[in-house]
Amino acid sequence: MKELSRRSALAAGSLLFAGAHTGPALAAEGTTPPGITAYQPPGNPPAQPVGGQPLKGDSLPSGDLQFQIKRQRAMELVWWAAPAVAIYRFRAAAFEDLGMKDNDIIAYSHAATPKLEAITANSSTPHIAAYTDLSKGPVVLEVPATGPDGSRYGQVVDAWQFTIADVGPSGMDKGKAAKYLFTPPGYKGKVPAGYLHVPSPNYRIALAFRSVIAKGKTQEDAFNYAHRLRMYYLSEAANPPKQKFVDPSNDRYPTIPIYDERHFSDLHAIFSIEPVKAQDKVMMDMLASLGVDKGKPFKPDDAPAGLLRACAQALPGSCCRSPYASLNPAWRRKLSPSSPTRASLRRSSHETAAR
Repeated sequence: MKELSRRSALAAGSLLFAGAHTGPALAAEGTTPPGITAYQPPGNPPAQPVGGQPLKGDSLPSGDLQFQIKRQRAMELVWWAAPAVAIYRFRAAAFEDLGMKDNDIIAYSHAATPKLEAITANSSTPHIAAYTDLSKGPVVLEVPATGPDGSRYGQVVDAWQFTIADVGPSGMDKGKAAKYLFTPPGYKGKVPAGYLHVPSPNYRIALAFRSVIAKGKTQEDAFNYAHRLRMYYLSEAANPPKQKFVDPSNDRYPTIPIYDERHFSDLHAIFSIEPVKAQDKVMMDMLASLGVDKGKPFKPDDAPAGLLRACAQALPGSCCRSPYASLNPAWRRKLSPSSPTRASLRRSSHETAAR
């Protein structure tokens, strides 16, 4: 057999591999590409491998294969990014519907009503929430001490809803007046003395507290207690700005994720800011194939809007398309007709079906 050059040998190996994995398309069974001498192990007849072959009669899926690939990717991405999109919707709705900005604080004057469209809303204690972006610098959160006037408990979460700090009597501050300092990914600056330092793995963070009504106190007292919170950038610590509080008790605050093509706009808004972890690089490449590419404008034309809409709506299935109907019947009966959770679920079901 004539000796092959290195380039010819590599080409020959590629052809043989392709033939083995694609069957008749490149190398008919029992044949060898022209100019190549097939290797025959001693005592074995020439044949295709037992494994790695398509079933007899199989063919490529009908229709546009690229469209099907994008469809599968879109559905996987909606599942994968569900925690990030869910917490981002709280932030986006606060900015879009309530006119808030970073470091403003939501403080409800009374317990939740159906106007707070949140799956986990409760009707016993007033809610507190706030959002900030650490890409602009470290942020300070001042919390008041637990006492006869009230208490607070809750969490601060990152862009994936991973809890980075518990706050309150069972949290880092142990119920004492304290100053938390949240720093961005890779922060190398000095942390001043007197702060509870919380490094965040993401830039955008959110806090969600409940203002606990003290014994003998009222919801109004809990509302006033919440106004002792302060949130500002570390660069403003020498002269903190006047704290802005927003009471959306009489306003619609729609925090539930939107399951249509806007879902992918939210994905773009998230991953245009947040750092990419090593384990997420494959998913980021999938996002890019749908027009969600970090550092570039969102181009839904790369994946037709109809496809994105269909995937976002279809993937949650009965759980999100009709969440109220999918609840366990026993639990559903326990929800009073005036429950904020029950009303939010019902509204979400109707609005999603109407889109």
